[in-house]
Formats: sequence, C-alpha cells, structure tokens
Amino acid sequence: DLVQYIYDFQVHSDRIIALKLPFKGGIVNIICHYTPQGGHETATKEAHWELLGSVVGRMDNRNPKIVVGDCNARLHGRRDYESDIIGPVLFGRGLSYLEEVVPNKYKENREYLISLCREHNLKIMNTLTRRMENSQSCIR
Repeated sequence: DLVQYIYDFQVHSDRIIALKLPFKGGIVNIICHYTPQGGHETATKEAHWELLGSVVGRMDNRNPKIVVGDCNARLHGRRDYESDIIGPVLFGRGLSYLEEVVPNKYKENREYLISLCREHNLKIMNTLTRRMENSQSCIR
C-alpha cells in the first residue's frame, strides 16, 4: 500500500496538489499542476501561477522540488537570456514564430513559467536532453 510512504499530501486548488515523500536524507516535494489554457482570461492564469509560486515558495529549499504537470506553455524557442532555464532541446516553430505570430494571450503561460523558474531556481528538465523517438509522447 503506497499510503504508508506519503509524508504529506495537500490539495491547494482544483488544479494544484503537493505531495511530500520521504527519501534518504530528507523529503522530496512533488507539486503537480494543470495550468488554465491560453484562451482563459489573464486573471485566471495569473491567479493559478501566483498560487503555484506560493506553493513552491513554501517548500523547504534544503529538499528537492519537482514541479510536474501541464503548463500549457508553448516554448517554441529559447531567448539568449533564458538559457539558464530552458535547455537546447525544443520542438516548436522557433522564436520568430513566437514573437511575430503567436497572440499575446497564448504567450502568457510561457512568460509565467519562465518567471516561476527564475524566482525559484527551477529548470525545464525536458528541454535538457534529447529523447529517443520511440519514447516521445508525440512525434511530429
């Protein structure tokens, strides 16, 4: 029964939960979230990201923090000043598409994600290493 291994579990909203699991030397913090899609009102997205930032910020910095879920953030490319957060492995249509074609309301989640990562010293891990084609969730 897995329940015996859960140190703490908290529901922060209908879109954010946090789980603490013991491991050798401490606790691992796992935050799972589902961000409102780009078409939602800015205030709805902003409230989600503010709550997520608050949840991440309350976690003990001595223990690992893993944020998982669907950010509904299309990266498309990496700006020079984002290389500390976004790795070199991306799929999308590139920065020119992001800057020139994507409507602002669909860029908001991307900007909130970058801000969250910068504020809490997080990285977007699935951009750091190339995956084998047969292990990708979608192939384009």
